[in-house]
Amino acid sequence: GRARIDLWCRKVSARVQLSDSAMKIEPAPLLQALPQYMVDGQCTPERMQADSDTLAALAQVTGWSRRGGAITLTGAQTLRFQVSNH
Repeated sequence: GRARIDLWCRKVSARVQLSDSAMKIEPAPLLQALPQYMVDGQCTPERMQADSDTLAALAQVTGWSRRGGAITLTGAQTLRFQVSNH
């Protein structure tokens, strides 16, 4: 299916393949330009780097699991996400 990944400063579309415990995320290239609604200085260089690092980690995901309100993505790094309760 398709996904939209909201990072610190930018958004990117992705193609996602999902099965029982396997997952593959193929993100579109990360554009260097900021969205129109962001002003200069709103995104620090550290947050811009975090966008790149997070997208690279997502592109290496090979599996997933859910336990309660947490989703864990496995690959080169383990990424854990909590389901929002508000």
